[in-house]
Amino acid sequence: MSANKVYTILAVALVLTITLPLMAECQSDADAGSHETERVTMTVHTYQNNHPETDAVQAETIESATSIGDKDVLYLSIADLRSNERSMEIKDAYERGVILISEYNTLADNKNLFGNFSLSDTADLCGIYTDPNSNVVSCYGVECDDMDVSYQKMGQWIEDIETNSILDDEGIPNYSKAVVSEHDKQCGGRGWMNIQTVYYLLEQNVDDYDYWVAKYYIESVPTSGNHTTKLKVETDFSNSDKIDGHLLRHGPNTTSGSSSASVGLSFDPLPSFSIGWEYSTTDVNVINNSNIATDYFSITHTIDRDSSASTNTFFCEPGALMKCKYGDHEYSYYNIDIYSVTFDYKKNILQWDSETYEVKLSPFLYGGL
Repeated sequence: MSANKVYTILAVALVLTITLPLMAECQSDADAGSHETERVTMTVHTYQNNHPETDAVQAETIESATSIGDKDVLYLSIADLRSNERSMEIKDAYERGVILISEYNTLADNKNLFGNFSLSDTADLCGIYTDPNSNVVSCYGVECDDMDVSYQKMGQWIEDIETNSILDDEGIPNYSKAVVSEHDKQCGGRGWMNIQTVYYLLEQNVDDYDYWVAKYYIESVPTSGNHTTKLKVETDFSNSDKIDGHLLRHGPNTTSGSSSASVGLSFDPLPSFSIGWEYSTTDVNVINNSNIATDYFSITHTIDRDSSASTNTFFCEPGALMKCKYGDHEYSYYNIDIYSVTFDYKKNILQWDSETYEVKLSPFLYGGL
């Protein structure tokens, strides 16, 4: 055998040795993209034949929602919400504590029907629940390649509503209302972005203003071979459709090389607040580009790609204190919060590439009845 042939065979063998693990890694990423989800079969009530097309749901047809009780689940279609007769019945059921779910952005398109909430227009499946015994609204959305997985995640959210530990937070003082906003997004085969933000109404109608604190929570869960390198939350508080918001405080401050980040949202004079919490930022840099003068909020976390923080689950909890005019259903704060996660991955043996995934959540907030 000639020297050239031997060299060629060795070169091919070397390429295969390096490439095959990468191919296996990519396949592992694709397999892991479904995210670990406990198998849950939901029972939902539907009007007539508006059944969701999924194996994860057991449907029970009803003619009226008046017979549905607290914590029962009502599946809604666009036609259901466009019906004047049904929409009033649905609103009554919601106020009694019935859990409403729909595919796509059906619920988000009917904000005047539900009051305070925060949902995404891009959700494949979304849900909303108001506790009739408290002023807490729970919202959920999911974006996933597999609708069965979306429904299983919805089932888990429904099971967790009653024991929602997100609100058990010593960093927040007494509040009169809360809107819990959760959203899970499958980021191709790169991983998952999970959001658990809470908007707390701290003071209501003080000199015609409501005061809210937003405790943002964004979590990145990369699959094998992918690295989280950036998480970002931003919003323009003055960009509301009807009531401009005003950014009063924001955090954490820009830091580099710190093991923890501290959010301090203290405010004085009256009303007076002293709010704060901390979270880990080992191998993470925090970049705060917020500006109170322009009511712009922007917090970015960049992660060292070679650190364990980039290959394991990482979350951040920035926060903002804002005020807006005291409002009601027709006169309310309605805006867009933008969350994004960037994943780095090996494009080939010598080159890295990155992909950024984004979720836009629309908080609809008012302090009035």
